[in-house]
Formats: sequence, structure tokens, C-alpha cells
Amino acid sequence: MRLVSQIVGQYPAGPPRLPPALYCCNTLCITERPLSVITVRIPKEIKRVLEKRRVNISETVRAFLEEYVRDMEMKDLAGRLDMLRDRVGGKIEADTVAKLVREDRKAR
Repeated sequence: MRLVSQIVGQYPAGPPRLPPALYCCNTLCITERPLSVITVRIPKEIKRVLEKRRVNISETVRAFLEEYVRDMEMKDLAGRLDMLRDRVGGKIEADTVAKLVREDRKAR
């Protein structure tokens, strides 16, 4: 608390405002979902080609992994639907199943 009083005392009109670009960056970092760091080792030749073509490696890997996770979730959902279809045995119409799937997706 003492440190806070010292800092506030240095700026009677309040602390200086950050430039808008820095403020936006801070806001994005605070409000976005928490991120994890991963390390990937690739052959030097691949890295050289990617850098030569100015590929944003982290964005490319992130997009690939997000798509991969979506595909895995869709496969899991398809398996659950097949299991449900076998258990119900044609007692539910396809439109009802589609509606339930949409509701499940919205709930996530």
C-alpha cells in the first residue's frame, strides 16, 4: 500500500495515460482467453523456406491447431450421434436431431 501511495503522490493529476496502441494491446491481453506456450522443433530448411516466404509461423500453427481441435470435436460429436441413433432406432426425426445438435453447439 505504501508503494501505491508513493506512485500516486508522484502524479497529482493521476498516472499518465498509455498511448492508444499500448492500451489496446493491454486490453486484448487481459480480455482474451488465457494462452499457453508450446515449442516445436522443425528442420532448418523448412524454417528457412517459411521465413523466405514471410509466413507468420505462430499464426499458421495456431490456426492449424484450432482447426484440428474443431475436427476432433466434430468426429466425437458424430460418434455420439451414431450411438444415439443406434439407441433410439429411428424414433426421432432427423430435424429434431439437427435441432438438438445446434442447441448443443450454442451451449458451448
